[in-house]
Amino acid sequence: MRMLIVMPSKQRPYTLKTTQWLLKCDLPEGVDFKCFCEPQEAIHYRATLGRRNVAVLDRNDMGLGYALQYAHCYAAERGYDLCFHIDDDVNGFIDRRAQSRYRTEVFGSIVRRIPQKFEQEEKLGLVRFLSARGFYFYKNMEAEYLFRNQGAWGCYVTRVTPDYYRAEISNYSDTAAQLFFWRDGYFTLTYGLAGINVDVYSNAGGCQSRDRYQDAFNAVCELQKEFPNVHLKPAKNSVGYDIDVSGYRPPEERLF
Repeated sequence: MRMLIVMPSKQRPYTLKTTQWLLKCDLPEGVDFKCFCEPQEAIHYRATLGRRNVAVLDRNDMGLGYALQYAHCYAAERGYDLCFHIDDDVNGFIDRRAQSRYRTEVFGSIVRRIPQKFEQEEKLGLVRFLSARGFYFYKNMEAEYLFRNQGAWGCYVTRVTPDYYRAEISNYSDTAAQLFFWRDGYFTLTYGLAGINVDVYSNAGGCQSRDRYQDAFNAVCELQKEFPNVHLKPAKNSVGYDIDVSGYRPPEERLF
């Protein structure tokens, strides 16, 4: 299966963390990388990453949901089967050796192994990753997949599905994709052989430059058209709220 690594980015052309190691990876045949940026910043991203690694959106300031929809349409038009969504501030992936010097090796293993699982499971919609802290807790299990239908978060591998992404869903685009997969009879998996090392909410720019509460409110309103019981709830996190999709979540299954 062909895979496109999709990295949407805004206001960070000279402070990218992900590409510092990703562009050094020996990607297998059929796996490609593109950074998706806005027209107003294209000259800066091309200067940093080179023209071949940059795809330019057709509009400015439309948010993450629009960028992901554009990326999935781009992937579908070029015959890709999977998209690997990755943020632009990722320090790398770690395996049970828990050392950053292996991050290109670990990522190379991930992009070779996960497409095989999609080929084997026709109803697998999405594979998510644990944070580094979460992965440390499970790393000694040595299970390739840890959970079925655990909540999506951040970076993940998904089938190419342009219809699951919308400009109105800039916040919670990962949760929205998972809802659509569950609605359509697909399941999701949590990867167990590597975790993602990212500094959450540490950088300026990107989604932090938008009104995140308004984006969250807009996403919930859009999702309520098809999932009426979705709503925002108070949460003990950095923003004080989170999305509640418990009315549509299938049972979570532990696989180890």
